[in-house]
Amino acid sequence: MVKDHRLRVLFKSRAIPDEIEAGEPFGMIKRRYKSLSVEDQEKQIQQGGYRESEVNFYPFQKLLIIDDGENGYAISTLDLTEYEYNVVGNYSILELTLVRAIGVLGRNILTVRDKYSLPAFSTPDAQCLRNMEADIRIIPDRRRENILKYSETFLNPLYIREILNPSSNSPEEFSLLQWNEPGIILSSVKRAEKGDGVMIRFFSTLDEDTDISLKLNPIFKRASIATLAEKPLEDILIQGDRLKITIPEHKVMTLILGGTPQRINEEVVHRE
Repeated sequence: MVKDHRLRVLFKSRAIPDEIEAGEPFGMIKRRYKSLSVEDQEKQIQQGGYRESEVNFYPFQKLLIIDDGENGYAISTLDLTEYEYNVVGNYSILELTLVRAIGVLGRNILTVRDKYSLPAFSTPDAQCLRNMEADIRIIPDRRRENILKYSETFLNPLYIREILNPSSNSPEEFSLLQWNEPGIILSSVKRAEKGDGVMIRFFSTLDEDTDISLKLNPIFKRASIATLAEKPLEDILIQGDRLKITIPEHKVMTLILGGTPQRINEEVVHRE
């Protein structure tokens, strides 16, 4: 084992984009590539004061997309949260941080800062002197809809549970809702905090407002847009088994779906 180190896995490719698309809690952010050497950092902190130099490593969540218009791929993971991107000759190198081992916080001898940020204290457990595992999926595809689909399939695998003592009247197939827009991601489904409804939450990863048509289970008879605290804002008309809504770009939308209380309770409990 080695102390005070940063262990990385490197992905070398011919895709050399000017910017990297990185996942955030409810969408994606684009960060432009900027070449930054140790000498550049030293010049920045020599200006004095408590100034910190720029860095070329950044946080991300779940997904990284590398695409220069001709070549590209994506990385999907739940276990890692930091990346660095560099260009060397005719290749790009994406560096994922596996472990950043630190024995002392608040050190005043750093390449990115010439003053201490807080009193130094030991953090021996942060040396990560133990076996660690990380699951990473490489997605060799440039089509955005496929990247999002494969990433969600990997990060949220399908779980199958047996229904004990099923009713003879149970249908062979059951679905609460369906939609076909891969850029709209389902983030939560649960019982509503109040009433007899079901709370469903989406977020958009797209750069434009998107109209989607949800196919609903017949148990749902009413729908409303709600706040994150599940406070109803606006009722929406269900047309047959379809609910048409517009999700703004890079926004979260919460829906409360209701119906006959007894039927919803029977269906949801039966499948929990």
